[in-house]
Amino acid sequence: MTESGVPMDLTGWWAAMVPAGVPKPIIIKVNQWFTQIVKTDESKKFLNSFGGDPFLLSPEEGQALFNKTIKEWGEYIRISKMEPRG
Repeated sequence: MTESGVPMDLTGWWAAMVPAGVPKPIIIKVNQWFTQIVKTDESKKFLNSFGGDPFLLSPEEGQALFNKTIKEWGEYIRISKMEPRG
């Protein structure tokens, strides 16, 4: 898409999320658990099996990436001239 004049940098990622209002100590603990799991050889092998790599962020960095991604996709939709449904 970038070569066609539409600036895009799409990287697939996934995250564990918790509802708004969850206390910070719980958010930190969930992040620590997932970080611990993703650092295992088994997780690295699983991610590598389909071309992925571990991508670990703090809760704040993850929220910033999530917000940035929403904004980027909004721009892609605007560029595509898709009509909103429903």
